[in-house]
Amino acid sequence: MKRQEAERDQNEGAFTVLLRELLVHRRVLAVALVDSEGECVDYCSVVEPYEAKVAGALLGLALRQVGHFAAATDIGRVGTMEILADERDLVVRNMGEGYSLAMVAEAGAIDQDVMATLRRVSRRVGEEAGLPPPGWDSDEPGLWVATREAVGWAFAPVAFKEGDGDPVAVIDVIGRWEERGGLVGSPLTCFRVRLEDGSEATLAFDEGESLWMRW
Repeated sequence: MKRQEAERDQNEGAFTVLLRELLVHRRVLAVALVDSEGECVDYCSVVEPYEAKVAGALLGLALRQVGHFAAATDIGRVGTMEILADERDLVVRNMGEGYSLAMVAEAGAIDQDVMATLRRVSRRVGEEAGLPPPGWDSDEPGLWVATREAVGWAFAPVAFKEGDGDPVAVIDVIGRWEERGGLVGSPLTCFRVRLEDGSEATLAFDEGESLWMRW
């Protein structure tokens, strides 16, 4: 069921449709694009606009403070900051040029699917705004999955590799199912697999985005 957005207190802008894509995830409550002064450029929310804007301003400030610490300790620039608490999950992403994209969700809601949407929306908002892509967007490692033909299925995974890591072999597929919940509500084809070290993982393919995810 589509959730009802809170009544807006400003007109929709160029970024509204893009930000709204994050609300496809039913446990995401608000997303706000803020500038270097903490002013809200645009937002989408199922909670009151004031709450969304305050969260965006405070998370933008927190990101800048952490960025100052990172610069002082020579650990590099901060791309994304996550805060996982017992009542809310908070994420803020550095857009570059002083802008940040803040997201508020229910506790325990942040997973690879949500974060993949956040990365995609961040890139598209940056393109719309004419911002140069920051390094953590353009060079961010992804998940690569090798597949084979399967009896009764179109394909099944045989190995995967995350970022610059080593390939991991899939020893056995112990379960397969389909569910909705892709980046834009598209179907996911999910595989529960056993790895070479004996552990298990779930690999899910988002057909609409041609994107693999792991959890």
